[in-house]
Amino acid sequence: MNRTEKKIALNKQINDFTDDLKEKASDFKLLGKDALIIGGIITAGFALSRLFVDDEEQGSEEKIEPGDSIFASAFRGAATSVLLALAKQKLTDYLESMNEENE
Repeated sequence: MNRTEKKIALNKQINDFTDDLKEKASDFKLLGKDALIIGGIITAGFALSRLFVDDEEQGSEEKIEPGDSIFASAFRGAATSVLLALAKQKLTDYLESMNEENE
């Protein structure tokens, strides 16, 4: 093998490694994006639930007190349900994509 052939082979190796690294970086980028979305959904759900719950109710079960607004309670329940459904869907999508990558 002469010098030119070695140079071509090394350039091909460099390009292959570069492509592999770019592919892995894009996979990590998607993983990070999904993790941020899931974390944001969970954080938003927690923030919404804290918005409607008094500080003295921490650690106790969710109860409707006579002074609580029915609208606030219903909104809190609906918001929690929607956010948990979104988080579940994102986690399911992520696990399916991980299974497809492993196969």
